[in-house]
Amino acid sequence: MTNGLYLFGFFSGFSAILYQILWMRSLSLIFGSSAVSIGISLAGFMAGMGLGSFFLGKRADRPGARPERLYAWLELGIAAYGAASPFIFSAGNAFFKWLYGLTADHATLLLFARAASSFLLLLLPTFLMGGTFPAAVRYLANSADRRGRALGFFYAVNTVGAAAAAFLFPIILLESLGATGVTRLAVAFNLLAALGAFLVLPSGPQILAVSAYRGIGVSEKPQLSLTDTPILRYSDTPIRSSPPPASPYYIGAALLLSGLAALGLETLYNRVLILSFGSSIYSFSFILGVFLMGIGLGGPVFVALERRFSPAAIFLSAQALVFTAVAVSLPWLDRICLLQLRLFDFFDGAFGAFHAANILAVTAAAGIPALGFGIGYPAALKCLTADRDVLSPKLQTQEIPGRDFLPSAKGAGLEDFGARTGAWSAVNSVGTTLGSLVVTFLALPVLGAQGGFFLMLGILGVSIVLIGLSFGAKRAAAIVAGTALAAGLSLGMSPPWDMRYFHTQLAIDPSWVLQVWRQGEFRKAIDPLKVKYFRDGPDGTVSVVDFSPEGAAASLFVNGKVDASDNFSDMVTQTLLAHLPLQVHPAPRKVLVVGLGSGVTAAEAAKYPVERLDVVEISRDVVEAGRLFFRHVSGGVFEDTRVRLHVEDGRNFLAMRAGGHGCPVPEAPDSGNPRTGFPSICEGGDPDRYDVIINEPSNAWLSGASSLFTREYYGIVADRLAEDGILCQWFQIYSMSWENLTSLLATLREAFPYFYVFNYSEFTSGGDLLILAGRNPIVLPKQFLEGLDPRMTGNPTLEQVRTPNGLLKGFFISQAEAAPILEGRPLHTDDRPIMELRGPKDLFTQSSFDIRFRIVESAREVLFPARVRAEDLGVTPVWDGAGAPEAAGVRVLSFFDETRSYLQRAPFKYLRWDPPGEEVELFVPLISGISSKSHSLTLSAMIGSNVAEPRNVSVNGHMATALAVGDITESRIYLAWSCPVSGNTFYLRHKTWPGPADPLIDRSARLFRCH
Repeated sequence: MTNGLYLFGFFSGFSAILYQILWMRSLSLIFGSSAVSIGISLAGFMAGMGLGSFFLGKRADRPGARPERLYAWLELGIAAYGAASPFIFSAGNAFFKWLYGLTADHATLLLFARAASSFLLLLLPTFLMGGTFPAAVRYLANSADRRGRALGFFYAVNTVGAAAAAFLFPIILLESLGATGVTRLAVAFNLLAALGAFLVLPSGPQILAVSAYRGIGVSEKPQLSLTDTPILRYSDTPIRSSPPPASPYYIGAALLLSGLAALGLETLYNRVLILSFGSSIYSFSFILGVFLMGIGLGGPVFVALERRFSPAAIFLSAQALVFTAVAVSLPWLDRICLLQLRLFDFFDGAFGAFHAANILAVTAAAGIPALGFGIGYPAALKCLTADRDVLSPKLQTQEIPGRDFLPSAKGAGLEDFGARTGAWSAVNSVGTTLGSLVVTFLALPVLGAQGGFFLMLGILGVSIVLIGLSFGAKRAAAIVAGTALAAGLSLGMSPPWDMRYFHTQLAIDPSWVLQVWRQGEFRKAIDPLKVKYFRDGPDGTVSVVDFSPEGAAASLFVNGKVDASDNFSDMVTQTLLAHLPLQVHPAPRKVLVVGLGSGVTAAEAAKYPVERLDVVEISRDVVEAGRLFFRHVSGGVFEDTRVRLHVEDGRNFLAMRAGGHGCPVPEAPDSGNPRTGFPSICEGGDPDRYDVIINEPSNAWLSGASSLFTREYYGIVADRLAEDGILCQWFQIYSMSWENLTSLLATLREAFPYFYVFNYSEFTSGGDLLILAGRNPIVLPKQFLEGLDPRMTGNPTLEQVRTPNGLLKGFFISQAEAAPILEGRPLHTDDRPIMELRGPKDLFTQSSFDIRFRIVESAREVLFPARVRAEDLGVTPVWDGAGAPEAAGVRVLSFFDETRSYLQRAPFKYLRWDPPGEEVELFVPLISGISSKSHSLTLSAMIGSNVAEPRNVSVNGHMATALAVGDITESRIYLAWSCPVSGNTFYLRHKTWPGPADPLIDRSARLFRCH
């Protein structure tokens, strides 16, 4: 049953990667979801594992130690921390919020605060995780000839377990169990590994203290009384030590560089591949899974080779394999989308086919390098943990059970095998820690992704040379020469990447791109693209691309997806995101915009007399791109003294220091950051609440951006808004299912009981929703109905929506009409991010048209509260008991035919009276009148049908159009007429019960009198 530990190693790896993914997500909610924060957290994870390997590996060799028991206790400790982690991270969030308040004014101190907090939160569990590997292999390597097998196979099954978890996490685990349930599953796997090690594994003999094994003499024989352990006969002559044939530090240094290159390459592959795969949870998980699977498969390959070749030779060959594979793939890595499309076309499917193609594509790009790392790591460890002492032939062992646990006269060096394994594993962990930091803070910002790959090739080349030095001078010279030649060829054969291939939008609209590919038009489609700006920054890849042949348009890409542009449809959305809430709020003074994009929304908001305008943007490169390429639409927003820019995560900003003054945007670069031109130190913050918060992050299915649509985030936003504050939320309905839309609205309703959804596709043919939300009813001010602010009416982009009539044509539904369709809808939460998981599946549907009609079918008439009085309508009630109206506002009616091919909307001022036994409703078109030819259509829309037979009647001597609907229980009269003097048009809906309809027409016609 000794081999049972391999199964427990699979469980251990499975739970470890689940913890890593879950804890990285939790830390991103505490420290922000920027790549810098994630890189720091990942470095802390690796550093903790290195410390655990170093210190706990020694413990596996202590006198009286049983490695299998140590392994079991470590797994038990990890399970305990995992079970308590939700509470620990909650406390960590409170601690960091306090720390944030002390360091927010100093960017460098804040960076160190994030790093220190992350390291402290992860230290204990990662320390324990780091100790499991040396403890396990110390138990499994019970003889000299089993050392390589233990290192290779346990490393393999542990890593394959991690790969399995990475693949299953987004497909099954997170959606079905939620983050809390996945945490419990990881705890259960730890407990299985611990209990299995306690109950199933046979107990090996205790480790004996024999200091002479290290070349130190002993004065007397130790007295051993354990009957289940071998007895040694000792010589009075000390054991001598001889130097190794080559210094282990060359191999050790190469192992460190190998770890650096491994994590560095994994990060770089992630950054490049998501430009075509998409920044979804599936892409990140599958890329990680493929990389881990390749590493895991390298273990058995090493075991097969170690019997025939020296471990140093295997390590050298493995590093050379990685170097060659990276060098060969680097010239075509920019064209990975071509391989992706070929595979996608072959599988001929939707979501599953797309990601199957992605998995094979990443295997082609990164599979061989990962395999090489998997072969090289156990080879290096075997080389470094080999016995380097020449043991005295007088040292003998008795032929009794358990003797294989002690070194024989032939020498295995097992007396400190755990310590050596742990120490050199720690060296590798130092490398992986550096890999995360070097790529995040140096390679990507300074060299870009392609330059980062060249840097990793250089590091691999140095590691190969270091390994070669352990083979002697002649071989080392040959290896150095060969490596230098290979590096030169790699540089010469790798031209600059063609950045157009990173902007095919294959990840955003895969079905359309595949169709273009099948028609043979793909090359023709990308030829006109002009990449004006491309920057691989620490927080993502930002680019500006011109799609037009004339070179007059600009689209802002973030990680391969368009997030802003200056085309008409996007300009309408970007502009209205500011105007809609600022027109509706009675007196906005403090405004926050989450997501700078092109800067248009902030620029339009700055046209209003607000006192302060805070803008939060996670990427400095987005800000730089906005300054360089979108000034023609963002104007002078960067010079406005009221505007304060905060370069950080929007959720983190709101949760930690909402209302802060932030950084002024300078015209020229300063010493704080010469490349981007932003100071390193910002002004402090204050706890003031905002009157308006405009939330325009990227799509809700993108990792990172998803956290800006959750129930918890909206709770933070609600807490940061003034009592009458308004949230304006952007959301897309293109490539989005009805289920995800209703889940978003249900989630929003948890924090904001009142919301109003707008869509302006009638003018733009776009699929953008603008949602106004508040904790209290949002009421249209009277001045809004009388005319809009000149800042809006003078905007050429808003030519069709620059009046109240045009603006309210986009009003689709409110919380009152939406309530029935939202009942029972699942919520998008931090624990169960359903839109992040289901959104990528919706990319294969074109749903915006259907969603608009489904919304209309749910609410053909929607009411927006407004300050409307009877005297404002141009008519006077002349019937008894009119009094004050029971309800008032703007009522929007929908007009569409039964074929669902025609949709139009019209807003009306609206009043309602409810005398006993009756309901009287009066509609007056907002601003623009409706001709008599449209009376019938409007009345048909009121009764929800385009098939109706109106009749002509007289209203106070004027001709009118009437419809009568009803039965013996209820009568409904619909009237439409135009006053001859004022020209105003009026519509009346009059309900009574019971009674026939026809006698009611004459009475209804006399309820009001024109002015």
